[in-house]
Amino acid sequence: MNLKQAVMDAYDKNTPQHKLARTIKKTTFGSAEWQTGMKDEDDLLEELDILYEYLQIAEEESAVKKAHKDAIRKLHEQVLAKYPRLTQDEIKVLAVDDKWFASIKAGIDGEVQAVAQRLASRVCELDERYDQPLPTLEQATTDLSETVAGHLKRMGLEWA
Repeated sequence: MNLKQAVMDAYDKNTPQHKLARTIKKTTFGSAEWQTGMKDEDDLLEELDILYEYLQIAEEESAVKKAHKDAIRKLHEQVLAKYPRLTQDEIKVLAVDDKWFASIKAGIDGEVQAVAQRLASRVCELDERYDQPLPTLEQATTDLSETVAGHLKRMGLEWA
């Protein structure tokens, strides 16, 4: 059962709800005037309000898409009209400056970023590796060697 018929069945022919539902037509519901905000016990009219709002938005979207498509078509026509009138210098600017240089610059920028990343990673790795200075490490080695020698001596072994 469709929503229109459900509203018409739920209300008497003389009620505003019935009259409003009777105005619904498949082809014009989204574009015709619709009185929103009417209340009913089963919330059928609220569903119709939501459907009406959806159809309004869909119609606006369709109009925007059509305008976008027309703008793209017009732009293509203008580009095609401009091509035969391009001078050799303009062609060089388009091909070399705008296309090739931009591509080369993007490639160089990407490579510079990659090298910078690798360099930063290597610096962090070296920082972790050489976090403690050599004299500190030598002192720690000497201290630990003395501790081990003391333990060995107490165990009865001589450490040379």
